[in-house]
Amino acid sequence: MAESKEKLLFADDNDTDSADDKAILAQLMGQHINIADYVYSFRRGGQAVEGLSLIGINEAANRKGSIKVEEALFEERPHSWLAFVKAIDTSTREIHYGVFEQPKRTPSGKMDVFAFTKAIHKAQRNAIRQHLSPELLREIINLYRKEMGREPVVDDNEETEPSDAEKNESPKHTITNAQKSAFAQANRLNNALLRAGITQNDLWNSIKQRFNVESRNDITEAEWTILAAELQAAEGSRPIFTHLVQRIQQAFADDEFPAKLKVEMDENVPKKRKQESKSAKRSRVLRRT
Repeated sequence: MAESKEKLLFADDNDTDSADDKAILAQLMGQHINIADYVYSFRRGGQAVEGLSLIGINEAANRKGSIKVEEALFEERPHSWLAFVKAIDTSTREIHYGVFEQPKRTPSGKMDVFAFTKAIHKAQRNAIRQHLSPELLREIINLYRKEMGREPVVDDNEETEPSDAEKNESPKHTITNAQKSAFAQANRLNNALLRAGITQNDLWNSIKQRFNVESRNDITEAEWTILAAELQAAEGSRPIFTHLVQRIQQAFADDEFPAKLKVEMDENVPKKRKQESKSAKRSRVLRRT
């Protein structure tokens, strides 16, 4: 198959996080950046995979020109740093959230003095990336391909026009990327949680209690984003997983988000969830660990 017709698969966080660690350190050390640093390119299962690095994401955001990081919040946890970033497209007023939980120790067990910085940068990356269209991502990737003397990738997948029946359908609950990610992470943790005596029902019941909802459909995008990041971190770090298990066992009675982050999430909570008694609200006041 000609390279120009090669289907482009975008790399995900699991593919790029360790490489982005190196990119963050390179920026901190003032190392020279060039187009080759914009893209990760490798093969997975015999298929080509390319994705923008943290540096490439920032370059794409600069080209778009309308993305602004409005808020960056963080919290220190026993074994990690949790960072939460809110990014807005000033031209459309669309808001996306990025969250990352960075272990305090490296895979070798050494203390990572840059863990906090990595958490902030990766949360910002995750928020900004959601504002970038596939066309803009391909534009940056093709800059890299041109520099490498390779043919550009062309997206020949045409979007189909919805049928009249589809257009007239009643609106359905939209499953966000953060929600899909959280479900996928929960499934991957299933066996490990079972060994700790925790079923999927236990997990989701504790999550609903934590966010004070009766249905998972009432969980907000910001909350799904935080949850997905926490589950991903638990999958990759034994101490973080152990801490997650302890919190599930406590049914998240003591929520661990900063008060400012709680305010940010409350602004996006449906009105029906805000109609609580004062005593109920007092019981949900957040405390740091």
